[in-house]
Amino acid sequence: ESIALKEKLIKYNTANIPYQINSGDTMQRERTPNEIEEKIFEIIKSSPMIITREISRKLDVSYPTALKHLSIMEAKGVIKSRTFSQTKAWELKDNAHVYKKIYPFTYSSKEGILKIGGIEACMIMADSLVDIIRDDLPRKVKELYDIGFKRGSEYGKLLRGYRFYESIYDTVLESYSLNGFGKLVMRRKIIEKNKFYMEIDCKNSLIGRKIDNVGYPVDSYLLGSLAGVFSSISDKHIIGEEKMCIAKGDEICKYIFYDEGEQNL
Repeated sequence: ESIALKEKLIKYNTANIPYQINSGDTMQRERTPNEIEEKIFEIIKSSPMIITREISRKLDVSYPTALKHLSIMEAKGVIKSRTFSQTKAWELKDNAHVYKKIYPFTYSSKEGILKIGGIEACMIMADSLVDIIRDDLPRKVKELYDIGFKRGSEYGKLLRGYRFYESIYDTVLESYSLNGFGKLVMRRKIIEKNKFYMEIDCKNSLIGRKIDNVGYPVDSYLLGSLAGVFSSISDKHIIGEEKMCIAKGDEICKYIFYDEGEQNL
């Protein structure tokens, strides 16, 4: 029996899947750090000012292990602690600090560098941007999606630590609206462990309004950028599709986003 169990261990370790042995020689997959942090978030959300020992009990892990994950989450700015008689109690940190990470415009007069949310940027006239896009538009629509996805993924990495907040996706939309892409509104959102689906409306899309009625969607950069942000935050590969667009005669632009591994609704 022990030989069979050892063979199982070799098999699982070869596949690089972490497993642990519980009493009774049963095999159970170890939880990843992300899964543990998500569980901690839910525990603290339901029981504000809960102490470390109680969290370790609910997680069914040792006190040092629980404290290690709690300290990591505190360093990310997701939770905060208060000490009472050498005992730490934990609560969620409000998401005001998320806005500070997303929105700030910083400019170094010495270096001549502008940053938005920590990422280098520059200001460009909307009409100038449209002139660049308009030339060979059908080809550039696909290219701009890929460019947007890459840049959005970088932006989303800044927000990974805040993926527990239900409002993080709405906060992202607000940041894009503030940057002049149009008024983005969440119409439907399903964010679950094995499901990701969103419907988003964009009123007064910058590119959609500026491009003449060409008969096909043109908001590919924004679409790709949002898909990249959502992919980084959710740790999934999110696909974006533009179902309606001002540039093809619709009143608004409408986007859907879903996990590549799922069939969209």
